[in-house]
Amino acid sequence: MSLIAIAILNALLGVSCGALFRVTILIPLIAMACVEIAILKMTGLWPSPIWSAFALIVLIDTGYLIGASMAALLPSSARREMLQAFARRDFAGGGW
Repeated sequence: MSLIAIAILNALLGVSCGALFRVTILIPLIAMACVEIAILKMTGLWPSPIWSAFALIVLIDTGYLIGASMAALLPSSARREMLQAFARRDFAGGGW
């Protein structure tokens, strides 16, 4: 997988989590980015783990801010319906 694809996926993950979850989701997302960086370092795709960490974490955080901003612009009833649909699919045993 190319580095640009990984960066885009991290940004999209941040957007989707920003629309659905609160700020505390950023802690596991940053931990996941650190795992990604360790894997990338082992494969040799990104030479500098510090710049890799900075780039991936900034993309996740920026995506989260965009997603949270988009969710805040939705009417509360639409956001409530979106969260209920997510909970029904995720926890009720229904598949995507």
